[in-house]
Amino acid sequence: MGFYTTASCYRAGPHPPVITGADLSTFCRQVEEMDIIDPDMPWAVRLKYGRAIDQDDRSTYRERKVSKHSVEMLHYVWDVEELRVTAAEALDMLQQPPARQSYGELIGQVRRKPASPNIYRASIDMSFLRDEFTTTINHELEGNCLYFNDLYFSIDVVIIRDADTMYEFEVGWMALKIGGNGYPFPWTYEETLQRIREHPQLSALRGTCRSLWPASDQAVSSEAIEARKMMGKFWAEPLDAPYDWYWVIQGVV
Repeated sequence: MGFYTTASCYRAGPHPPVITGADLSTFCRQVEEMDIIDPDMPWAVRLKYGRAIDQDDRSTYRERKVSKHSVEMLHYVWDVEELRVTAAEALDMLQQPPARQSYGELIGQVRRKPASPNIYRASIDMSFLRDEFTTTINHELEGNCLYFNDLYFSIDVVIIRDADTMYEFEVGWMALKIGGNGYPFPWTYEETLQRIREHPQLSALRGTCRSLWPASDQAVSSEAIEARKMMGKFWAEPLDAPYDWYWVIQGVV
């Protein structure tokens, strides 16, 4: 698998909000109204219902060791998993969660609704950011490339991994993401991050997230400040910065 880079704008801080499908529909509708994504590309909607997004810190990424040197990635069982839908269908799906299938239904019994309307985990792929909006964040330089264009929103445990120290930091449960093939070099991490921060449409999307789901106004704890010190380059704000939606860049081979 080639190199894939993801820039995530995550909600930092405690006390995340309770999220419903209608909330996600509102967010997706606002994204669509910005007219920055390819209208001809399908969306993908994956939803898992539950009490709250922070009811536990179990990720949707699951793996099983199959040998001494290899692991198998396990498929996560979603309540809703529709991989090729139009934007309109995705919005309707979020507004009116479909009935879930049960074993009883398979033998002719009644359909049942989700036990809770609240979202526990979600992944919404919102097509591609249109080419004219990626010129300042993509490159083909020195035989390398970076193609940020996949736009998606996730509700999951947000984990920042430092490959140099092998530390992992759980920093939140919600993130707006843009990703794509390639890697930043010859741009530095700091230069790439600054390009993301200054990008007008991504800044507007961050503003939408902040408006719909404000970060906690609780004072930043001394423990959080110490964790930020340990994050090194992956924390690019003042150590005592208030909780907010912040960008980080991660790569996957």
